[in-house]
Amino acid sequence: QRGRPVLTLIERFLHTRMDTITGNSKSVIKDLAAEGVPPDKLNLIYNSVSVPNHFRNSKKSYAEPVEILCIANLIPYKGHLDLFEALARIPKVVSWHLTCVGRDDNYRTELEFAILRLGLVNFVDFTGAVLDPSPYLLSADIGVNCSHQEGFSNALLEYMAAGLGIVATDVGGNTEAIRHRLDGLIIPSRSPLEMSTAIIKLFACKYRNQLGASARRRAIDNFGEKECVNSYSNIYRELYQR
Repeated sequence: QRGRPVLTLIERFLHTRMDTITGNSKSVIKDLAAEGVPPDKLNLIYNSVSVPNHFRNSKKSYAEPVEILCIANLIPYKGHLDLFEALARIPKVVSWHLTCVGRDDNYRTELEFAILRLGLVNFVDFTGAVLDPSPYLLSADIGVNCSHQEGFSNALLEYMAAGLGIVATDVGGNTEAIRHRLDGLIIPSRSPLEMSTAIIKLFACKYRNQLGASARRRAIDNFGEKECVNSYSNIYRELYQR
């Protein structure tokens, strides 16, 4: 809402017209409360993910590149530049490859200049928008969320469901999904140095598989589709009864 005062006024007016308002993370609920939404109108419903029956338990030889995946539209606040700077710090003796999946919001040219400047041209690919990220999730070892802001990241849930080793920034609902050092590694936003350190830790196959297996179990236990649908169903039922 920064720099858009008219939109801020419209949103706050709409808040007064709603019977109920949902947020998809505690962070979003906190923001809504700060905007003046009465507590009795607020409901927390996390996003859900479809967990595949099979996932990749990555076991690679040191000669093979570690596949890193970033699913995020190409927008400045998604933090791609931080990720590129982090990867540029990795010692050259380590073999890796990054795939960036997401729609270009007139930002790719700037990112490509950064890749050229950092000497990463042969290590990074862009896919553009895709309807189904499953093939990329299946071939990845590490999933990175490098955003400067989030509500509750669907891509992060997809990394969890796929059992990837995960690095995520400490923004929005990321820490509600990922428990640091249990399901993945949480780092400060806008910190390429700490991101680089975390990614290097996940180059250890055994460690990333351990975290990935825990993340997958957490996705199944806490972010299943059935619970999400039931929560919305209960809200509609309650509104109807009113």
